[in-house]
Amino acid sequence: CILQESNSTSTYENFKFSKEIMEKNNLKTAVLVTNDFHVFRAVKLAHRAGIKAHRISAATSWYTAPVNYMREFVAVVYMFLFSSR
Repeated sequence: CILQESNSTSTYENFKFSKEIMEKNNLKTAVLVTNDFHVFRAVKLAHRAGIKAHRISAATSWYTAPVNYMREFVAVVYMFLFSSR
């Protein structure tokens, strides 16, 4: 089944709120669907929120890949250096 979480303003909040939905519905695992450049950080944040997630990634267009991967690199560094979650 697909349950929607629509209150989050960040990836971490999405997992935090999704965890609450999962607990209310007695669900043990989730499927994480995101862009290929975002999978690594999304899996780490899901784990931090206590979610066991399988992952499916969507391909990134070649012309947007450089900007997306650079932005994600900065976000991953920031996550490891400054996030206490």
